[in-house]
Amino acid sequence: MNFILSILALALGFFLTVVATRKLIPILTRLKFGQEIREEGPQSHLQKKGTPTMGGAVFAPVMALAVFLTNGVNRYSVFLVLCATLFGLIGFLDDGLKLFNHRSLGLRAWQKVALQLVIVGVVLALGLGLVGLAPGFWIPGFQLALKQPLFYVAVMVIVLVGTTNAANLTDGLDGLLSGTSLVIAVGFFIISVWHMLPAGMTFSAALIGVLLGFFYFNRHPASIFMGDTGSFFIGGAMAGLAMLTKTELLLPLICLIYVLEALSVIIQVLVFKRTGKRVFRMSPLHHHFELGGLKEEQVLYLFMIITGISVLLALLVVHGADPALLQQLRG
Repeated sequence: MNFILSILALALGFFLTVVATRKLIPILTRLKFGQEIREEGPQSHLQKKGTPTMGGAVFAPVMALAVFLTNGVNRYSVFLVLCATLFGLIGFLDDGLKLFNHRSLGLRAWQKVALQLVIVGVVLALGLGLVGLAPGFWIPGFQLALKQPLFYVAVMVIVLVGTTNAANLTDGLDGLLSGTSLVIAVGFFIISVWHMLPAGMTFSAALIGVLLGFFYFNRHPASIFMGDTGSFFIGGAMAGLAMLTKTELLLPLICLIYVLEALSVIIQVLVFKRTGKRVFRMSPLHHHFELGGLKEEQVLYLFMIITGISVLLALLVVHGADPALLQQLRG
């Protein structure tokens, strides 16, 4: 029954996203809500200026409908939808400032981090309070649980803020974030099936449907971009699924491509400040490959393959976990 409901959630997510996005594109075009392109980015991207953005605004309502209609309004479903939506609101505010001010900069970095820390506090309160998740980690590869509330909170601040920002950095080529995240969502669906988590199954299935539907319009050449609204929503969704499945410490492997994108930026900045030299042709990492001669579609396929391998490796680790131990951590 749960599997059938998951298929229904996927179908609803896909259908509603296609319908909503198709209607949203002309509205955004009429409102002149077009993408602003950074001048320091690849010159080939300048032609994308004016492409409708903030398409990720369809994610939250569609996910809520698909999840609540198939799995009901329960604490697990509410937690997952809220975790993604609250982070998506930060992106919505950031996009709004960019569009109304007609510039590529919205919220400043410190403002984003400050808002993220507030959301992290809310998400942790919901996870530990509403859902009843234990403030502890499963140690991947070992049948061990580490229950240290303060340590858990400290690490989760890094996990939640890091995941959402890394997802945001990954959204730099047509279809890149939606395509790689689609593979990650499939991984979380399999984990949820193994551990018999109906909320995780329906949420990840709905997310697969939403990402498939949006990818249809977002693939190269993109008719619409998701904007920070969508990238922050996706980052929050992945972090929420990791919390529910108790794979928080495995998230860097599951979302390896996010990590590589974020690391490329950090390495580039640190090395350039210290030596004046660049490690990559341009960061984030996808621009390095793009300037190396690969087409956008080729970078997308390469990154999806890397994501598929990292997700498979993560699944091998999760498959060896003790279900009873994970259930204990879920409260």
